[in-house]
Amino acid sequence: MLTPFDYEHADPWGSHFLDLETLNAHVNGRIAELLLDVRGAAERSEREALRTSALLVLGPAGTGKTHLFSRLRRELGPRAAFVHIRPDIGVVTTPRHVLAHVIDALTRETARQPARQLEVVLGCLISAARGGQGARPLLHLDDHRRAPDAERAETVEGIVDRVEGFCFDLSIDYLELLLTLPVLSRIDQRAALAWLSGREPSEAQLARLGRRAGLGDTEVIPALRTLAAVAAFGAPLVLVFDQLENLVDPNGETDRIIAYGTLISELRDNARGLTLVQMALDTEWMHGIRSVLGSSQRTRVEGEIVQVSMPTREEREKLVKLWVAALPDEQRSAPFPAPFTGDQVKRWCDAADMTPRALMIACRQALAGALERARKHPEVTRERQPPSEPPPRENDSDALSLRLEALWEEYLAAARNELKRESEEGRSVSGERLAGALVAAAGLLDDTRALARMQGTAVAVMLERAQSRIAVIIAQQLHPRSLAVSLRRAAERAATEPVLVVRDQALPFKPSWGGCEEQRRQLLKSRFGSWLELARHELVRLLATHDFLAAARSQDLAGPDGHAIDVSLVRKWLADKNEITQSGVLPLALAMLTGTRPSERPPSAPPLRTSTAPLPQPEPLTRAGAVAILRELRIASIERLVREVRARHRHASRAAIEAELRSAGGRIRWFGSSIVCLEERDS
Repeated sequence: MLTPFDYEHADPWGSHFLDLETLNAHVNGRIAELLLDVRGAAERSEREALRTSALLVLGPAGTGKTHLFSRLRRELGPRAAFVHIRPDIGVVTTPRHVLAHVIDALTRETARQPARQLEVVLGCLISAARGGQGARPLLHLDDHRRAPDAERAETVEGIVDRVEGFCFDLSIDYLELLLTLPVLSRIDQRAALAWLSGREPSEAQLARLGRRAGLGDTEVIPALRTLAAVAAFGAPLVLVFDQLENLVDPNGETDRIIAYGTLISELRDNARGLTLVQMALDTEWMHGIRSVLGSSQRTRVEGEIVQVSMPTREEREKLVKLWVAALPDEQRSAPFPAPFTGDQVKRWCDAADMTPRALMIACRQALAGALERARKHPEVTRERQPPSEPPPRENDSDALSLRLEALWEEYLAAARNELKRESEEGRSVSGERLAGALVAAAGLLDDTRALARMQGTAVAVMLERAQSRIAVIIAQQLHPRSLAVSLRRAAERAATEPVLVVRDQALPFKPSWGGCEEQRRQLLKSRFGSWLELARHELVRLLATHDFLAAARSQDLAGPDGHAIDVSLVRKWLADKNEITQSGVLPLALAMLTGTRPSERPPSAPPLRTSTAPLPQPEPLTRAGAVAILRELRIASIERLVREVRARHRHASRAAIEAELRSAGGRIRWFGSSIVCLEERDS
């Protein structure tokens, strides 16, 4: 069972939250003041007074910078809408990247109401258009949904006129589609959100919207400007850029830092009503980022600097009391400081370098020791126990390995959940996200350099070793037209240099995508071209590797002693696991660098699926495959279950899945013909 001491890594969107409000309250207070200024200027329609502010939050590792995001959501939501953005390793952060994060965050629930942030934003806007002050936004939104079409159209027209008069350089097309969201069906909402996020919509989604293409490059900044103006009327946007130390490139490249400075400058100069909160380790910012920024960029990025403080002795003691109070009754049968000793708490609180994270880990280890002693010696009462001594130290390397293994499992679970969310939205991870993961994984290899660059709507990761290079083209597009263009360019390039095109296995070509299939055939006929479909387990490992290394570089991975694990030790541990470097896309790409043709690849590398060879026979499901997956989901539609099964069993057919469900007899309960539920029986 988890205790309060098991949440050492703050989850920006997590439901578990314990907070000592006085700790670094000055940061939240300043952000609240900036938001009041935004709302006031919007209510008074004072365009010149509506500004975008930049706040730079600096502090040492483990002091709770990410925790501040969770506190902001709970203290200021739904009076503000929050977006959390972390830079990808090796990939430039662009306005389109920010726009996708904004829309994704707006579809998340607020901290205090069972409603999405987007619903609050639109409800406040409708309230303001009707002369209100943004109060009860969900009631106004519900009234808007139920209003007759003519009345609703009149409201939308009035909103457009008001916002355009207040912020004349916005995108009317973007605003009008945004305002239609409340009355769209769920499937139409998904299509609209794909377009509004700046991602590439699928053919079906574009058809539903009556559009020919996604959001153009020149339309992204106007889209962000529109969102900022719309939200300013009641729930201003707060963009929190976290772990900025990951902008620093170990190879000395500075393009990502400069691109970030350009991005913040664009947002400050071209959008009104945003609050930009930037979080970084103080030493890395001063020595690795600040000196790279130009003077004009520095002025905009460092609009205002606030420092996160270490907790005082009194605050450390209050934190321990707060956590202990949340323990189950059986673990705190005596008054505080139980289940700890007074000497333990005093030692922790007196340590000047004890960050909140280190304090939490010390409490967790002491609690584990106390529970173990109570299990072994239940007859010894607390009054008769000798003063607690530190547990015998394990071998340092063994303890560190166990700690890293436990942390790695957490990141694997997070990556699986991310892929699950993407699958539920009918898409996979973006090309940029996957490119960052490949760059991070390539950094584990000796004498290997990786650079990510956009190539149209695809992303290319250039792997270089011993003056040779290969282009790994990540083709995650959902529209056949842009995918076919990327494949054609890859095939042309493969005539003279090694090219490996990779795509998520869960994004198969549709039967109507003849052009894509033809370009794939041309790629495989070329002299240096290859194709690889990434299986779900490999995607999970790649994403987890990226986030694990990013956390290590941000000093967010704490060892058994509560102090940050050196990033070099994390890199060595990951490289020794061989999960990424010995199988999958990286070894295949490096084998191609040495001139090894796909047919000559080592047996450990996954076989290529080509269009000219016969397709493999359908892979049979493992025993109780669909039933086992349904056990995880509990209840699901047949469509959802088919997607989940195919993510693990590539060629499973719908007929085979339904046959397995029906063969399970009474264990499967059917709701009509489209919903199924697994009924567990007592053993």
